[in-house]
Amino acid sequence: MLKSKYKQSFSALFLLNVLLGQVSAPVAVEASLDPIEVRAGEIITVYVSATSEPDFHIYAINDIAEGPIPSKVTIEGNVVDIIGKTVEPSPINKYDEGFMTETYYHEGTVTFETDVKIKSGTAPGSQSIKVGLLFQACDPTICFPPTTKTFQLAFDVVEGPARSDRSEIVAAKTESFVLPSDDDNIEALNLIKVNNDSSKESNDNSPNIKEEIIKESNDNLDKESNDNLDKE
Repeated sequence: MLKSKYKQSFSALFLLNVLLGQVSAPVAVEASLDPIEVRAGEIITVYVSATSEPDFHIYAINDIAEGPIPSKVTIEGNVVDIIGKTVEPSPINKYDEGFMTETYYHEGTVTFETDVKIKSGTAPGSQSIKVGLLFQACDPTICFPPTTKTFQLAFDVVEGPARSDRSEIVAAKTESFVLPSDDDNIEALNLIKVNNDSSKESNDNSPNIKEEIIKESNDNLDKESNDNLDKE
């Protein structure tokens, strides 16, 4: 009997993971560069803004808690020399009963800033870098699987020596926390949380998609339970 309950709980988490994975996370992401003209060896700043729908939030980059997936700005490109530490506004700090730990997150619109030094010797002309934001969107009862939004951002490299006031940068320290890739198998417990007490409080304001997901999950669990009883 106990084994059957564990199986049902795992099935619920797995099903929620699959269903949520088929729905876009309720977060809009934009990215931009400033300035859009630099000299080789100078710094360009990457701005990534994320706007979460009401009741949802994404987790902080620099304050990391065990359980939820922290956000992360990624920057790639042949012209990238050094990437600085991502700067973010002070996150909200709150104990999360679903994850049973202190969490740090951003609500509404948040903008992350990251300085990038362009390689010396980069040829003048149009260049681009690939910018991404990995994030996990949660509300008080449900978390979507981690999502990465990517952008190809263009800028121009102009002739001239790098200016001293635009070329100093400190490389970001490598964090020991390992972020998941698209190919990683992430435990469902780190993706989905269902807090029944919070669900009662936020039921009126919750998105319809959440209600549909939970209903479909419960229907499938009831079906599986009945099938198991028939077999017995």
